[in-house]
Amino acid sequence: MKFTAAIALLLSTTAPAIAQDTIIYRGGPIITMDGDTPQTVEAVVTTGDRIAFAGPEKQA
Repeated sequence: MKFTAAIALLLSTTAPAIAQDTIIYRGGPIITMDGDTPQTVEAVVTTGDRIAFAGPEKQA
């Protein structure tokens, strides 16, 4: 019983307060709409509700 309580305490203290998923979007036309001229990229990476990267898929 003490072991189970210790594991539960450990897991509850190491979890982040707010989990932010990182998602990679690729495999289709992605238009950035950045600047005056729209450009296409191979991949977009989001973390939480923010865009973290837009560019070549190899760098994503």
